[in-house]
Amino acid sequence: MENKEIVLNKLKELYTEGYIFGDIAHFCDMFEYEYPETNVGKAYFELSEDEELEVLEEYIKYRKQIRR
Repeated sequence: MENKEIVLNKLKELYTEGYIFGDIAHFCDMFEYEYPETNVGKAYFELSEDEELEVLEEYIKYRKQIRR
């Protein structure tokens, strides 16, 4: 599975409601400081800047869809 998919799937699994900025900040802190050696942590650190933006765009689309 591609790094983008791993990260996006984990975001979708962990956060389905609440504040998107807070969710993203929590996700980053969690996989940077608490779980950097997990599959998701490694995938997160491997993302390029463009890939990070693509994940964020997809996650925001997902959150908009589930709100409806």
